[in-house]
Amino acid sequence: TIFASAPILLMKIYVVSWLNAFEKEGIFTSKDQKDFYFEWQGTLGCIFAIFTMIPVGYFIDKLSLRIILPIVLIIRAGIYYLVYSIENPVKQSTRFFLTVPLMNVGLNMVVITIKSHLNKQYPKDIRGMCTMVEHIITTIGMTLLPSYFQFLYEKSPKLPFLGMTILDSVALVLCLILFM
Repeated sequence: TIFASAPILLMKIYVVSWLNAFEKEGIFTSKDQKDFYFEWQGTLGCIFAIFTMIPVGYFIDKLSLRIILPIVLIIRAGIYYLVYSIENPVKQSTRFFLTVPLMNVGLNMVVITIKSHLNKQYPKDIRGMCTMVEHIITTIGMTLLPSYFQFLYEKSPKLPFLGMTILDSVALVLCLILFM
């Protein structure tokens, strides 16, 4: 589930840092404008997630993990690549307000897919213990990912989004190999 949880770091830390970099470059005319972009992408992201998760959850439950996991990884990698490719959020405001909030949807799609599958696989009598082990492994991974994202951020404020695209692509390749 580390691949499912990694984007939380991007949404909580690097979106703010990325927008701060645009402010430093003079793309945003004021701190208020930057804050407006941050607040609205978060608000729209929650709205998008609320309205899309019901139909997405339905398909996740109905389709095999072999089909749905590669699909949601491709969608999430595509969303992160679109965010990475934003050069100027003011000039590309429509793209910004459509793609950045979709990170919430991409995050939830992958988390729900993996959690749904794992919960179906765990025997009922040891489900709590299996979930605990899963969370411990995720926590260990979440302590390593900030170093990876920080390394990328030091090269360019938008590189963590490309880094997440790469992680999703690697997960997709692993899924395809394991499912064959």
